[in-house]
Amino acid sequence: MPGGGSKPGERRGGRKRGSPNKTTQARQAAMQKAAERLAGAVPDAFDGDAHSLLVMLYKDPTQPTHVRLDAARAALPFEKPRLATATEPLRSNGHISHEEALREMLRQVRERQQEKASAAERAPTPAAEPRKTQH
Repeated sequence: MPGGGSKPGERRGGRKRGSPNKTTQARQAAMQKAAERLAGAVPDAFDGDAHSLLVMLYKDPTQPTHVRLDAARAALPFEKPRLATATEPLRSNGHISHEEALREMLRQVRERQQEKASAAERAPTPAAEPRKTQH
């Protein structure tokens, strides 16, 4: 009796890993047809993405200055991140930073030590009793 079925780790049949399924193939074919129709209707259509179009506009010296500035302003957030605040004592969730928490704990420890020292200074010292000797 032969051992039927596939062995562990063996695949027999079905779609190969990484290949598109029928729905994806149909969607890609429809997008290709739409792109071909658009290219036929508008022969000089731009072939890149929106950011590439903005870059092309702001780098083109034949464009008017206001068009170049608007394109550069629109493309800027995708090219350079905004700078964040460097020092922030409270985090966005309302908790203090680790450094600030450590400073606060150290301050509290020092206050307790000072309180103990001042309480010890104020407390009267008990008078020493004379020792009784045994004979």
